[in-house]
Amino acid sequence: MDISKLIVTKIDLITTAVYDNPTKLQMKHRPGFGLSFAICGKIVFRHKGKDYLLDQEHALFYPKHATYELDCQIPGLFTLVNFDCAEDDAFDEFVSMKVSDSDHYLKNHVLLEKLDCVNKPEHLPNCLALIYDTFSHLQESLQKEKTLPVLRPAISYITEHLADPALSNIQLASYLGISDVYFRKLFKTNFGISPGQYIQNQRLEKAKELLTASQSSITQISMCCGYTSIYHFCRIFKKQTGYTPSAFRELFRNNCL
Repeated sequence: MDISKLIVTKIDLITTAVYDNPTKLQMKHRPGFGLSFAICGKIVFRHKGKDYLLDQEHALFYPKHATYELDCQIPGLFTLVNFDCAEDDAFDEFVSMKVSDSDHYLKNHVLLEKLDCVNKPEHLPNCLALIYDTFSHLQESLQKEKTLPVLRPAISYITEHLADPALSNIQLASYLGISDVYFRKLFKTNFGISPGQYIQNQRLEKAKELLTASQSSITQISMCCGYTSIYHFCRIFKKQTGYTPSAFRELFRNNCL
C-alpha cells in the first residue's frame, strides 16, 4: 500500500471512540475507508481470516465495503476518521502499521475534531492538509520499518525500562554491544529522531495511557514514566501535547461517543 498516493475526496466522520469494557462487534459492508490510532487500549480486527491490530504501537487503515469482526480486548480510546478516495478500490485489505511517535498524529486528530469539516465544510481544505500530513508521516514510518530489526532489542529494552530515570544512550549501546556514537547514528538514521527523543516520546505515550485508563495520581504517573520531578513532567507533557496532564485526563475521559 502506497499511502502517499491516496487522494481523499470526502471526510464523513471525525471522532474519538471510547470502549469502557471488552467488546465484540460484527460490522457489515463498511460505507467508506477509515484510519484509526489508539490513545490507549487494544482492538483486534478480523477480516477474511486474518487478524489486524490497533493499539498504541499500530495504526489501522480500514478498507471500504469490508465486513469484519471487531474484538476490543483492552478498553480504551481510539481516534477514527472516515473518508472516501478518488479510487473506490484504493485498498481492499486492512492495513495495520507500526508507529513509533503517535504525538504528531494525536495533535492532528485534535485539530481535525476542532475544525469539524463534516459540519463546517469551509474547513475542509485545512482538514485535508492535516490528513495528508498524517499520511506523509505514516509513509515515512512504513519505510523505516525495513531497517528496524537491527534495533529491536534496544526498543524492547526501552519499553521494559521506561520507569528508570537513568535510562541512557550509553546503557542502550552497551546492551547492544556497540559504541555510543554508532548507536546514536544508527538510531537517528532508522527513526529520524535521537534515542533520547524516542525515550521521551515513549514515556509520554505511557503517561497518556495511565492518565486515561488508571486512577493513579499525577505524581505516581510521572514516577512510573521515569520522571524524577513532577514539575519537569508537567512542563514536558504540556509542551508536547498542548495540555497539562490534568486537562488531558479530563478531556479524553469525557470525549466519548
